Formats: sequence, C-alpha cells, structure tokens
Amino acid sequence: VSARIGVPALRIVGHYFYDKKRAGTAAFPERNQLTLTLSSQLTSHWSAFVSGVRDFTLDSTLANAVGVSYRDECFSLSASFSSNRFDVRDVKPSDTFFVTIGFKNIGQFGS
Repeated sequence: VSARIGVPALRIVGHYFYDKKRAGTAAFPERNQLTLTLSSQLTSHWSAFVSGVRDFTLDSTLANAVGVSYRDECFSLSASFSSNRFDVRDVKPSDTFFVTIGFKNIGQFGS
C-alpha cells in the first residue's frame, strides 16, 4: 500500500509492505515494514528529503537517509547520506555518502 500527501513545499510519501512467511521458505522471513519519506521543494532550485525504513517484525530501523539537491536549467548537484542496517545474505550494514554532479545535454558523474 502506498500513499502520497502534500504539495511540493512539503510532501510525505509512505509505503507499507507485508509479506507473511511461507512454509518451506526459511530464506525469506516475514516482512512487515513501513517506508516514510518527507521531502520539500525549498526554492525553485533547491530541494531536500529525509527518509526511513522501519521493520515491525524485527522491531528495528533498517535504513535512514537524508539528502539535498540543486537543479537549474543546465546543472544539477545532489548529495545524500544513508545508513543501512540490512543484514541479509550478501547485504551488510553500511553508511554511504553519495554526490552526483550533472550537466544537462552532456551527462552526469557520481561518487
């Protein structure tokens, strides 16, 4: 189930996911989680967001993120920090800082 409410100046987006554990599928446990994102178009060029993922079955926060971006007619710049606490198979907990610089009609670079 997903829902979005608000205007560009202040918007909340939520996604709820539930999947019960099925017999014989030990690799895929029950999932009961909520993802919420709060975003704001601060000015005509600047926007920001904060988001989180909460698992109610595990009673823990799986991920958090915060970011800011600038976009105009020919240039874009975004930076975000995320903290993931997923610990399933090959996915291990991590903290990531990501920056993307883009030039319209030329391309973009991220690191």
